[in-house]
Parts: sequence; C-alpha cells; structure tokens
Amino acid sequence: MTRRQPAPGPPSILADLPSDLAPLDRAVAVARRAAEHGFDWERSDDVLPVIRSEVEELAEALADGRAGPIEAEFGDLLFALTNLARHIGVDPASALRGTTARFEARFGRVEALVRRSGRDMSEHSLQELDAYWDRAKAELARRGEAECSSC
Repeated sequence: MTRRQPAPGPPSILADLPSDLAPLDRAVAVARRAAEHGFDWERSDDVLPVIRSEVEELAEALADGRAGPIEAEFGDLLFALTNLARHIGVDPASALRGTTARFEARFGRVEALVRRSGRDMSEHSLQELDAYWDRAKAELARRGEAECSSC
C-alpha cells in the first residue's frame, strides 16, 4: 500500500527570512513580516494586555519551577515586547544596548561607592547596595550620563 503525499502548499511567508539573524533581529523580522500580511494588532495599546498576560504566565511557570515552561514563557514575553517595540517605533536591540550601557555606568558608580566604604560588596546588605544604586543613578543623571544611549 502506498501512502499518498499531501499536496504541497505555498511556502511560508516567513520562509525567505535569513536564518542567521541574531535572535532579537529575527523576532523583529518575523513579527514585521506577519504584520505586513495582516497578522497584527491595530494599535500599540492592544499589545499591552498580551504583555501582561505573558508576565502572568511566566510567573505561573516560575511557581511551578520547571525549566522548559519557564524558558518558553520568557521567550513569549520577549516576543511580545519585541512586537510592542515595533509598534512604537523603537529598535529593541538599540534600546537594550542603551539600557545595558546605563546599567554598566550606574553599577560602576556603585562599585566605586562600595570601594570607598572600605568593605567588600558581599558585606553590604541589599538595602545598602540599593541606596548606592539610587545615589549613582541621581549623580549620573545630574551629569547627563544616564541619558547616553551610546555610552
């Protein structure tokens, strides 16, 4: 008995996207392509409930403690955030680079404050480190460095 092969369908509209894109760039490309074919939210505000739902699903996965669902839900949240970025005209990779640079600048200032205290970072409570963080953030904002997206 021979099996009948299903008739080939049209190729996916996503098929020609480069497979070697960085994950964040690929997520943007996939979402953009789907949107070009009508699979999209009408407004950026429509994405926010999806993000909230994904956060709740991630919280449930964390409560269950199983790695597979945690990673999947985290990925769903990242993809939803990527869609929001697309809707509001923000390049998510650029936004992440800027945030990471600001974090590094602030954390560097926290490290300087810790050194000045004469104690190791591990000897500080989280509350003390948070106070250093707030101080670093305020100092850098006064100097205009916290707004630097390329630092």
